Amino acid sequence: MTTAAAGKPLDPRTAEPFPILAQSLLEDSQMRKNVRHATDVIQNKRRIVVGELPEWQDLRESGKRMREHTMRYLDRYLEQFEEQCTRAGGVVHWARDAAEAREIVVRLAQQAGAQELF
Repeated sequence: MTTAAAGKPLDPRTAEPFPILAQSLLEDSQMRKNVRHATDVIQNKRRIVVGELPEWQDLRESGKRMREHTMRYLDRYLEQFEEQCTRAGGVVHWARDAAEAREIVVRLAQQAGAQELF
């Protein structure tokens, strides 16, 4: 079994509970330093991009309106996607909820002879 500190994926069936893993990572000074550095780099890159685009706030607002529109008409867009996907030879699987979606994925994986899903 690997640990979160080793940087390798944990098996959720056998891993320690999140609060215990989180505490061990909080105590890891190198991990805190790495996360702080990565955060600083990302924020600095964002500041540079925002500074280069004087219309940044307008773009954000436009994106917000597009997201709201898409969510309002999501049923229509999903049906349109299904039609175009099917026309192109694809198959769309509809699920009522997450449990049904998992069943579909498992069935498809089994039909393909897969032993593991990543």
